[in-house]
Parts: sequence; structure tokens; C-alpha cells
Amino acid sequence: MKVIKVRVKIHPNGAAWARKNNEAVMQYPTGYMDLDFARAGYVEENGITYVLGYLDETQTAYATVSQSADVMELNKADAIAFSEANEERFEEVTDEGKIKRLTIKSQLGQAFTQAELDAIDPTKPTKGINNTEIFADYIADKTVKAVVIG
Repeated sequence: MKVIKVRVKIHPNGAAWARKNNEAVMQYPTGYMDLDFARAGYVEENGITYVLGYLDETQTAYATVSQSADVMELNKADAIAFSEANEERFEEVTDEGKIKRLTIKSQLGQAFTQAELDAIDPTKPTKGINNTEIFADYIADKTVKAVVIG
């Protein structure tokens, strides 16, 4: 499996349907739409949009896509650094019922158990309030093949 960073070219109002709807057209390298990513997401750096993707490089379309100047293979450390620098984790409620019960318990002045404290700590895996996962989190325990130069 490899990590690739794909530059997405944005053409404001570049096609008739886009002009009609006042939308931008996103242009990807040839063969990109045929790729099957295990995980991919849009990341913006300095006003440039990229897709950061984790995929099996033995796919037929990969040979075509990887030849594009808009595609760069990243090693694991560089992929994690790019993701950490350009993506943001957000807190999200993952168990609304539990959070409502804890709110009521707090209003009644009742003490929380350690498990309940863990549920409202976004850094803990306990369902309740958690941080969203960014690309770096996803590939942290994955194997990424080394980048071959030349």
C-alpha cells in the first residue's frame, strides 16, 4: 500500500454546467477516477487543494496516475506530517444519549465515575465526545511502502 498526494486543479466556472450553477470544476490527473482508495480525503495547503490517499499500488489505473506531475508518493512520516500540519481534528458527539444523561447528572450535582469522565474526554476512545480522525490517525498503524526515487 502507498500514500499519494494528488494536486487537484480548480477551474472556477470552467464548464457550462458549472457556470450555470456558479460552481468550480475540479480537474484530476488522467486515470484518477478509476482508483480505489482504502482511505482518501481533501486537504488544503497554501490555497492548493490535494487529495491525500492510501491505496493499493497494484491497481491498473495506478500506473497511469502515478506518471502525472500532479501526483507525489509520500513516505509514512511525510504523509503524517502533511496531514498533521494541514488537517484539523474536531470534537464530535458520538453518543448523544450518554451526553444527555451526563448533563442531567451534572445538573443534579452528582459525581461522575471514571468511565463517565472518560466519555466526556475527547482524547479517550470511550463513546461520548470524541475527536474526529484525520488521515495521519488512519495510517499511523498501517504499512506504507517506501517511496522509490529514480
